[in-house]
Amino acid sequence: MLKKNDAANQWSYYQRKSTKQNLAWLAESLAASPELKAKYVADIKRYKEEKEGIERDAENLRHSRWRRTRSQRPRRIQR
Repeated sequence: MLKKNDAANQWSYYQRKSTKQNLAWLAESLAASPELKAKYVADIKRYKEEKEGIERDAENLRHSRWRRTRSQRPRRIQR
């Protein structure tokens, strides 16, 4: 059960980073100065990299839970 919660928490964290990345895209498109545009482009890149790591962690948690669940299923008795 804890792995399921951990995976859900990771996906929630991923969603927060996605929202921040989308806001950075919006801010970059509205920024007037080149310095601000450069800052937001750097933020967008950082959020993308962070999301890749978070996604990988969430997938690993999800798959480890799935493998554990399959291995814990009761075996059929052969007659």
